Amino acid sequence: MKNLLLITTLLLGMNVIAQSSEVEDKTAFFIDDIPIKQSTLAQYHNLKGYKRPADAEQERAQQMQSAQELINIYLLSAEAEKNGLHNNYDVKQSLELSRRNILMKAMAEKYAAEIEVSENELEEAYATINKNAVLKADFKIRNIIVEQQKTAEEIISKLKSGDSFEQLEKEYSPEGFKEPKTLEWMNSSLVQPEIAAALKSLKISEFTHEPVKTRFGWHVIFLADKKTIPVPALDTIRDDLAGLIKKKKLSEKVGNLRAKVTVKAADKAK
Repeated sequence: MKNLLLITTLLLGMNVIAQSSEVEDKTAFFIDDIPIKQSTLAQYHNLKGYKRPADAEQERAQQMQSAQELINIYLLSAEAEKNGLHNNYDVKQSLELSRRNILMKAMAEKYAAEIEVSENELEEAYATINKNAVLKADFKIRNIIVEQQKTAEEIISKLKSGDSFEQLEKEYSPEGFKEPKTLEWMNSSLVQPEIAAALKSLKISEFTHEPVKTRFGWHVIFLADKKTIPVPALDTIRDDLAGLIKKKKLSEKVGNLRAKVTVKAADKAK
């Protein structure tokens, strides 16, 4: 127990794995003659994903648990090799998959470190966010639907002459729909594309000056209210935005690698 307490002190302050060279990486302890490096101990502890400790005592308890588990891992894996389990087909397959998964993550990290994001790319991405915020705006609308384009044009003419939209809504709506409606917020992504396109050009309290055709008929639309998704200032989301751009570029790199190889079903490979 005394040795274990000494081991766990080596973990103090190792909340982030340092990118140390092999020369700098000191041995934390030995299991028989097997040296366990400080980085191995710290890496395993970080992989556990512990919640932030409430105090030093809880932190030490977490570190002791990590050290004990790591010792068990080495002991049992050594026994597995003594028993020849490393030659088992399923075990060999799992080891190979683990090896490739680790290499994949290392290569992805290398690519990510090499990817640069320009100020122009950040500004273009930010402009896209602003555009999408407008496209995903919420609206309150009044909507008169009629069967004939000529009727819709007649309604628009009356609106231009000063008639009330609510009154025309009662006059032209089908029976059963003439009562005043309670306007609810609706997202532009949930309405017909033709209506969403028409709403983009309308300001609050304006109506469409041309009838809008959808599969339901001819529409005359009045925009009662609108609210858009607030977009944070670029400087406050710069790092997150750069991360998304890097992720997209990394995906493109992987796509380029896939384009260079041929993948065939086993029965068609010959």
